[in-house]
Amino acid sequence: MKHKRMNFYKKLKLLFFIGLLSTQSQISAQNVLQRVNSKIKTLENLVKKAENRNLEITKEKSTLNTATLFLKYAKWDEKNVSLNKRYFDELNVFSANSQQLANDLPNFERREVEKILDKAIATINEVISEKIKRKKYPNINWSQLNFNGPQLLNSGTPFFINDYNFKPTDDKQLTNFYGNMNGVYISPNHIDENGKLAAHVKNNIASRSQNTIGDVFLEHKSVPNWAVQRYSKNKGTRNFKTGKRSFVGFDIDNPGAKELYGNLLDEVIPLLKGKSFSKMGISLCNEPSFFTQTDTWNTGAVSDFTKTKFADWLIKKHGSIANVNSLWKNVNVRNFNDLKIDIPINKNLQGTPVWYDWVTFNQKRVTDWFTFLHNRIKSKDRNFKTHIKNMPWLWVKEKKDHGIDLEALTMLTDVIGNDAEAYNSYFHGRKQRWEKDYAFEWFDMSMSYDFMKSIAPNKPIFNTEVHYLSTVQSRDLKLKPEYARAVFWLAHMQGTTAGNTWVWGRNSDGSIHNYFRFQNAPKDYPGTVTQQPQILDAVTTTMIDLNSHANHIVALQKLEKPVRIFYSKTSAINKKNHMEHIHDVYEELFFEGHPIGFATEKILKNQKASSWKAIVIYNTKYATVTELNELQKYLDN
Repeated sequence: MKHKRMNFYKKLKLLFFIGLLSTQSQISAQNVLQRVNSKIKTLENLVKKAENRNLEITKEKSTLNTATLFLKYAKWDEKNVSLNKRYFDELNVFSANSQQLANDLPNFERREVEKILDKAIATINEVISEKIKRKKYPNINWSQLNFNGPQLLNSGTPFFINDYNFKPTDDKQLTNFYGNMNGVYISPNHIDENGKLAAHVKNNIASRSQNTIGDVFLEHKSVPNWAVQRYSKNKGTRNFKTGKRSFVGFDIDNPGAKELYGNLLDEVIPLLKGKSFSKMGISLCNEPSFFTQTDTWNTGAVSDFTKTKFADWLIKKHGSIANVNSLWKNVNVRNFNDLKIDIPINKNLQGTPVWYDWVTFNQKRVTDWFTFLHNRIKSKDRNFKTHIKNMPWLWVKEKKDHGIDLEALTMLTDVIGNDAEAYNSYFHGRKQRWEKDYAFEWFDMSMSYDFMKSIAPNKPIFNTEVHYLSTVQSRDLKLKPEYARAVFWLAHMQGTTAGNTWVWGRNSDGSIHNYFRFQNAPKDYPGTVTQQPQILDAVTTTMIDLNSHANHIVALQKLEKPVRIFYSKTSAINKKNHMEHIHDVYEELFFEGHPIGFATEKILKNQKASSWKAIVIYNTKYATVTELNELQKYLDN
């Protein structure tokens, strides 16, 4: 009896302790909220005082907006702790502490709000005392933004856009400071067997507001069942889905693909012509890649259509089967059918003629597909802009069997589309080389932007899925605002015109927006910007600074690149560590005080190189005769 009584008292003490902690937590939350509300009123009064003196205080207005927004979000999170725990459970970096993170999230957000208010109050006092003097932030007419070469112009002045993927477009609290882009989604599922566009899509385009700029997303992942049945010649390698990849759900070499997408584009482009929400152009594909080597991500088979196309290409390139035999050596090709090699191709063949031919052809066939889409759009509206959400890491990293010829696609399209990333932490694997010397990984974005701007200096960079704040492999709930400011400054100095940052994970009321309609919570949400008041504030105020000084940023973007690194596509295809060497020389030159560019055979052929001080060639083992000839012409001149 005594033992039972002791257990009872222990349980009672434990319950009392838990209740005490809960009460203390509630008191702490109330104290933080009281301080935040008091500081909001202080900042509001200071804003009125500054406005009466006609001082520039857009940044402080945006901070007030962010503060009130996150008070709403914190209130929602307080009522939905169990749901937030589910979301934190989705990522290993959060799952071990998911309950505590979910419990703390509302107060974490309020404490972060208090920090941005403290900073804003201190800064506006210095503005009022004229210790800080600011340029006026421009008024924005979103519907009248227009491209002029590589810039978007707002009443004749360059303007940089940052918006967020999946951010609600009908809430002024969200569109006044965090971007006001809109867009249209187009899918092959929108047309029927007769090639006619669905009425609801027509109505959506016709009724959509034209009060802002936007772009068009062209779906490649899902295709209608009728198309699969119509364009599949049999159940084997001529099936419409043979050769599909992660974001491309069909065979791009199947003749039916051109019929399907040709009909779709013929229907929608005339309807989108001249609309403000299509001014940013049409994204021809989301993150395309067509890996074809063994033991890698997103690889697989290709169709007989692709293999036949490869055989035709080989005969045209080499002249005869006998010539192919003399070059391939270890592969005895007896007839036309023998040219249909096994795919995925063995990665151990890298550096051999068969590897070089296949990888080169794979890039050519993918470029052919996007050339078809680009030309079909231009046939309906020659002013309609095109871009592709290319993944720059495909160029920066070593593997080149993915089919993406970044140079050719950058030359083809009107806008330099991409989803470049940067990050300051990494979930998995060994320590990365950047961590020794740098605060964040900046090479992928900087090096690829310098490469693409070398190819097309007069085209705008539109990052349609900005992964600077979160990536598949990087997430930090307590991300530093200093990092956010630094990476957005760097991206714009490197050439960025516009961006859509990944990802706005909430609806207007603060509830979690399940944008992919997963049954389970998507992994993209936890630890992102709509849980991070300091990060949202840092990005917003940085964009205000950038646009207040847009002419100076554009001048930096336009600086000549007098030092060029020679990039040989031949060496990149054949040599396993070629991009590592490009990385090394790029890093060495980046901090020498001169903008860095790249030179390729096509760049040398198409651009004036008279102002270039030097072309640096480093550890380039392979080159074609035509590449060498263009280098020699540069030397001769």
